[in-house]
Amino acid sequence: MARLNPRAWAVWVVAASLPALIGRNPMVLILAVLAVAVVRTRIEGESRHRALPLWRLGLTMILVATLWNALTAHYGDTLLLTLPGSLPLIGGRVTLEAALFGLTNGLAVWLFFAAFNTFSLAITPYQMLSLAPRAVRHAGLVVSIALTFFPQALRTAREVREAQAVRGYRPRHLRDLTAMIVPLLLNSLESAAQIAEAMEARGYAHAQGRPTHLGWMALITGSLIQMYWPAAIAGWALIAIGAGWLFVSARAGGSTTRYRRERWSMADTLAVLAALASMGILVFVSINDASVLAYYPYPRATLPLLDVRVVMAMLVLVAPAVSVLKWKAQAQESVSEA
Repeated sequence: MARLNPRAWAVWVVAASLPALIGRNPMVLILAVLAVAVVRTRIEGESRHRALPLWRLGLTMILVATLWNALTAHYGDTLLLTLPGSLPLIGGRVTLEAALFGLTNGLAVWLFFAAFNTFSLAITPYQMLSLAPRAVRHAGLVVSIALTFFPQALRTAREVREAQAVRGYRPRHLRDLTAMIVPLLLNSLESAAQIAEAMEARGYAHAQGRPTHLGWMALITGSLIQMYWPAAIAGWALIAIGAGWLFVSARAGGSTTRYRRERWSMADTLAVLAALASMGILVFVSINDASVLAYYPYPRATLPLLDVRVVMAMLVLVAPAVSVLKWKAQAQESVSEA
């Protein structure tokens, strides 16, 4: 596993997904995806499990988003073809501008998936849980377990399919999927029981401080009041009370044990500085010239702009890959010396 602090990875994933949050320039999004791919290839070899297919799923996202927007948004000057008007929803003009707008949305979704998939590949679920504040450590535990469920289900499905292939079984109809669904369901139930037994054996939730559900109820109620009655003071009061209650409950709760604490190294500092520099450049460019990061193909498609400053911001995103490569070289030297 890549030897960077989880907090450094958290800052990096925010910087990597920022281009999709503040703009839709396809050139910038492609550069960001390539930077994430470089980092991902460096850490993929250190993972004990096979990673999810990044390029296949990304191209599928782009294709679906492009086709959907091209068939449902009938705007733009560049006509590609015309479908019969009798077709519901998709009938009418199909334009190049609508397809380009769907393509940019697909690229943004792909960037989000690639960045967070790389983040989950770089750190363990335990490290991900350690990033959660004490007030939300229970919610963080639920999220960390949920994030590991999908990759585990994919690995189990692959193992079941390989075992069936060794025995000569080939699914031919939809009803044959039962032979795949039943083992997946049984494995999921067994994993859930094992997690529950492990948490019970470690005394989870036996040493609690003040109940936190009151704080969450106050936060949710205050948020709903502010959503429907923005001028009401009671909403902000409930939000403040809920936040204060959660803070006090976290301070008064039982202490958690750690096998080892994550160390902060110079590589972590450099990775965080590179991520902050990338975010700073993007925010500065967005404030001074929003057209560099934004792209709107309507009414007639034009070529997207590409600024040198944005290219530099994307290049510094590969700093974790350099740190991981350096760590691998040091590890090989230590092994050879031993």
